[in-house]
Amino acid sequence: CMAASPPKEPMTKLAMDREVNPALIEQWERIKLIVASLEDDVLKFSRGNVAAGIRGRKGLRALREESHQLVRSSTADLKRRRAERL
Repeated sequence: CMAASPPKEPMTKLAMDREVNPALIEQWERIKLIVASLEDDVLKFSRGNVAAGIRGRKGLRALREESHQLVRSSTADLKRRRAERL
């Protein structure tokens, strides 16, 4: 029988760690909020509510943009950390 893995630390504790970039954590939290807000609209759209589909697509575009920002920020952070090690 495999032992259960220890629970992960909440994001707020991670944000306090000096090795963690708080801006990246903040972006990740915004992405989670967008996804959570989409759930109701996706369910309503699946039941035939056209307006919920419009809101859902708008939310997906916001999610795409926020995700793109996170990728850009994390790439810049990685490059900065690599430059600091040299």
